Amino acid sequence: MSVASVYRCKGNNIGDFASSPALYFRLPGEITKYELPFQEDWPCPTSGNVIVGGGGLIGAGVEKIRRAMTLLADRAKPDTRLICWGAGLHDNLNHVLDEPIPSFLRKYKLVGIRDVVDCVRWVPCASCMLAIFKREMKPTEEFVVYSHGVHKLDLGVPAKQANNTASQVGTPRRAIEFIASGAVVLTNTYHGAYWATLLGRKVVVINPWSTKFFRMKHPPVFATVEDWKHRVKAAVNYDEALDECREASTRFYADVMNVISG
Repeated sequence: MSVASVYRCKGNNIGDFASSPALYFRLPGEITKYELPFQEDWPCPTSGNVIVGGGGLIGAGVEKIRRAMTLLADRAKPDTRLICWGAGLHDNLNHVLDEPIPSFLRKYKLVGIRDVVDCVRWVPCASCMLAIFKREMKPTEEFVVYSHGVHKLDLGVPAKQANNTASQVGTPRRAIEFIASGAVVLTNTYHGAYWATLLGRKVVVINPWSTKFFRMKHPPVFATVEDWKHRVKAAVNYDEALDECREASTRFYADVMNVISG
């Protein structure tokens, strides 16, 4: 018995390659990683146990990812155990699919997505299981800026309070340590907001550019580059978030094992 783990396991997006459940949960047999494609000749798995997620894989946010997700379901043999674990809805604000939950998910034996939507089980990104979240890390700055590698933020703050996912933070641990240094986290990345929430920090999402920010279990405050100083006052701490996410992930893992061994 083996498991195929399908996610965006390469590139420079720290949140994506920290999102595979296979990194945190014991699964049977050999684990084979499949990178979601940037080429057309993707050798996707077509049989056996296939766990897809996490990351923003559902929607129109990245055309090649959307095609790959459809291809994966179309090529799956009838006895394939497809499982969606912690994948997220990701549409550009000017390109939202008419069908929020795509029909290809009907071929999955078990579905859990990181967004809060009707009729679909909420299962957070598995990176909540990273051991570093149980470490006590007190903030040393009033706020920090954690910027997306492509959609960079310039809020005019001191250099020690600003960082970029693509260029200045090399590992999830280093990224989380930086995020933890702020009492308030200003960000425009999904995992910046998610990890800050798990750390019990107040979160303000600046200029949200994707629908993935609007269905979070623990909603952040939204602001623009111009009004964030005023909006910080509305941000809240979710002290229960880490335990809630870990409990939901552990329950889903039990169901995954039942599917795999059934």
